[in-house]
Amino acid sequence: MLCSFIRAKICLSVAFMTASGYLLFNRPSADAILVSLSSFFICAGVYSFNNITDKKEDSVNRKRTADFLLNGTGLFLSFLFSVAGFVASAILSLHTLFFSLLFIITGLAYSSLRIKKYTLVKNLYTGFLIALLFLLGTMNFNDKTIKYYLLIAVFFLTGSIISDLRDYEGDKFAGLKTLPLRIGRKSTKRAVYLLLAGTIFLALRLDTYALFPFLIISPVTLYFTAQDKFETAHTIGGTVPIFLMLWLMI
Repeated sequence: MLCSFIRAKICLSVAFMTASGYLLFNRPSADAILVSLSSFFICAGVYSFNNITDKKEDSVNRKRTADFLLNGTGLFLSFLFSVAGFVASAILSLHTLFFSLLFIITGLAYSSLRIKKYTLVKNLYTGFLIALLFLLGTMNFNDKTIKYYLLIAVFFLTGSIISDLRDYEGDKFAGLKTLPLRIGRKSTKRAVYLLLAGTIFLALRLDTYALFPFLIISPVTLYFTAQDKFETAHTIGGTVPIFLMLWLMI
């Protein structure tokens, strides 16, 4: 129940991506673990708050139990996770402190202002927001990290649109106007194909060897999207950070 409330799968995926950012730009050390924990807790805090604000559509999309949403425990847990992540990032450096704070503020604003009501803005916001936690792991900020940031942002933007395809019925029930509800599922799938092609192109241009998992998993994600197996496509796409971290460790 708690794992569902904080969306543990997403938090783990983002934590692995943060660790990958660290490994791409730094020598392996214990800091990689701390920065990953910081990323996980910050993500858990923001996503648990999002569950509280999105309970109407999620009652259809994911059939979550409402225990954390009814008694005020949810807000306390969201605050607790956010503080834990913020403290962990503060121990590391001013760089990690800045990006963790930026993610928390923009993440809470996303849910409070109901950004998902605005077609495509929601997807762009999600993609570029989550990618901030990749920068959290890089421990520095320069031209090269910006290029990698754009790749990660496109990757999470694509995942956001696939999740809209998956959540079509619940979003329709809640009266939202996501991309699939605006332009239809077929046109949205074409947009996913273009974004996945863009992900492969960026990975090839940046570092074909280091970013090899993107080149393998993106076509598989595209295949399941084409088959209308959106849950599977979203899950498989979410394994990129795991395999990327393992690949970089090797």
